[in-house]
Amino acid sequence: MVQAYKMEDTIEVIKQGKMVLLPSDTVWIISCDVNQLQTIHRIHELRGGKEDPLTLIVSSMDMLKQYIAELPPRIETLLNYHTHPLTMIYEQGKNLPEEVLGEDGSVAIRVTIDPFLKSVCEQVGGPILGLTANKIGDSIPGNFGEIKSDILQGVDKVMLVKRLDKKKKLPAVIARMGASGELDFIRE
Repeated sequence: MVQAYKMEDTIEVIKQGKMVLLPSDTVWIISCDVNQLQTIHRIHELRGGKEDPLTLIVSSMDMLKQYIAELPPRIETLLNYHTHPLTMIYEQGKNLPEEVLGEDGSVAIRVTIDPFLKSVCEQVGGPILGLTANKIGDSIPGNFGEIKSDILQGVDKVMLVKRLDKKKKLPAVIARMGASGELDFIRE
């Protein structure tokens, strides 16, 4: 593990196809460029399994629209006015590697509200992976101090901004549009 204080170092590592541990608008995440399939497989190994679908982070509504087949007007309105991090599962992803989509072609994407993450996505030039910094089945760490050492040692770089923040954070709410047009909340 290498430590980084500068955003430029983090961007360069992501562009090199490596995995980075960084703070998000919710909890700390393990991240990489979504097109780096070998790195995604390494993240699955580190976390002890695969989520279905994987969570991606984008910087804006415009970026979101590049990676989903359809943005229902109701969801667009919700995202424009929602003030807390919200990950939506969309029925069909597009312009993405098959490996980041769910078995049914769905994709989970959060439009970040964090200026740091917005900048990371913009400088990488697309979505980044945003998986919680824990093994599958373990509790999600609420701050940097709760991240287990095997995760810290398993990533290629740790972005050290906000690491001293002891305030507990919660993961994003996850929802999907149900068949009836109502929101189904998967994680609240």
